Amino acid sequence: MKKLSVLVILGVMVVTLALGVASVSAQATTKSLSTVYTVQNLGSSTANVQVSYMKQYDGTTSGGAWTADPANTTFTLTAGTSKVVAQYLDSTLTDGAGSATISADQPVAAIVNMLARGQTPTSGSYTAFSEGAQSFFLPFAFKNLVTSVGTINSQIIIMNVGSSATTVYVDLINGTTGAVDYTKTISNLPVGESYYYDQALEDDANLPDGWYGSAQVRADSGGLVAAVGNQFTGNHGLLTYPGFSAGATEWVVPLYVSRLSNGYNAVMAIQNVSGGTISAGGIDVVFTPDPSLAASPFTITLPSDLANNGTWTVNPRQNSDFPEGSFGAAKITASADVVAIVNQLDNETSATTSDSALSFNAFPANLTGTRVEVPLIMSRLPNGYSTVLTVANLTDTAGTCDFHYKGDPGYGSSNVDVTGVTLPAGGSIVHNHRLDGTGSHELPADWYGAATVECTQPAAAIVNQLDADATSGDADLSYNAFTVD
Repeated sequence: MKKLSVLVILGVMVVTLALGVASVSAQATTKSLSTVYTVQNLGSSTANVQVSYMKQYDGTTSGGAWTADPANTTFTLTAGTSKVVAQYLDSTLTDGAGSATISADQPVAAIVNMLARGQTPTSGSYTAFSEGAQSFFLPFAFKNLVTSVGTINSQIIIMNVGSSATTVYVDLINGTTGAVDYTKTISNLPVGESYYYDQALEDDANLPDGWYGSAQVRADSGGLVAAVGNQFTGNHGLLTYPGFSAGATEWVVPLYVSRLSNGYNAVMAIQNVSGGTISAGGIDVVFTPDPSLAASPFTITLPSDLANNGTWTVNPRQNSDFPEGSFGAAKITASADVVAIVNQLDNETSATTSDSALSFNAFPANLTGTRVEVPLIMSRLPNGYSTVLTVANLTDTAGTCDFHYKGDPGYGSSNVDVTGVTLPAGGSIVHNHRLDGTGSHELPADWYGAATVECTQPAAAIVNQLDADATSGDADLSYNAFTVD
């Protein structure tokens, strides 16, 4: 088995990370998954970083400390730079699942990539958390649900980021009725440890096959947790996203794709977390096409009442309400609090039902930061990987952005600046590093590093990591960048 890690960042200067090697549960769960996490120094001076690792909790017995290579437990990062820590290259960590806590004397941010190495690709990515909370919402959960893209199962990974052991409850909420169909209890989750909860593996008697809905993770009073959702689709697909600790009435989606010729669609899952029913018409999603398309915005509206905790799925697939070949930014406006994730799937027709899948979270529109930190950027690497960086304007006022690409000196990449780029009102900027950057992002081939984006309006960003050389499986990943005040 390879090492699988799930990252959780705690606080501005403390990062908490749930690590492990696990056989997870869906058609993709017979694979060995490994993880790589990337830590970026957001401060103005060198960061001294320390990492402690813990083995996973099995529900009754603490996993305890988990020893790792010294170079992966203590290191420094100069201002603005990142370090990649690959669990599969750690010669000291034993195979298994678990967690870790990263602390630093400068503000830091981190992301995790989950990979099936040496196999048909299965890949997922997510950003770390800025803090723990007593509860988290997860808009999608499944047990052996048969769909046109294969059987879907979910896994919820819960980490105790508090100061004492806590009991955790996972409410599995019916996608049709909004009722709690089953509550999983995880007693006495130890400090710093994580529990890997597989619906298909553990809920044979509690949930029927074909069950779908959402979840809420709750800790006992005074407890603090973080939660990550994994969705395994078909033979190889994996979509991974961090849970939400609170809802909002307005959310921004940096990138939607609708009925593209390559088969891709962006499927939004909007969960009602308001405590009451949202009436039909109570949620609007306004899609603003990229300026290059010279197309007008269009709106999709909630067609029927949405029960508390229920999830509304907005799916362009073979849906004439959505234009073909459209992409851009979107804004969700609701009459009461909701949360939202976006799944990008290659599934427009029966001829384009590959396993390629990636997922990211929408951003609350009330973020005020104008600086976005991006821990990992790749431009046409020899292994086939490149990134697509999409920066969204969180306001209805146009602005500009300056992109500061910071090359990894150990990789030999130089710094690249692209300044004065127009940020459309309610729209987004796309830097596609798969393409020659002349006149846009300006990154050369075989470039590797991080980025800082400074805008004149509040902004947010997502990063798609794409493997141009992949011919099968799911090699694609996506993560949320970090908006900084």
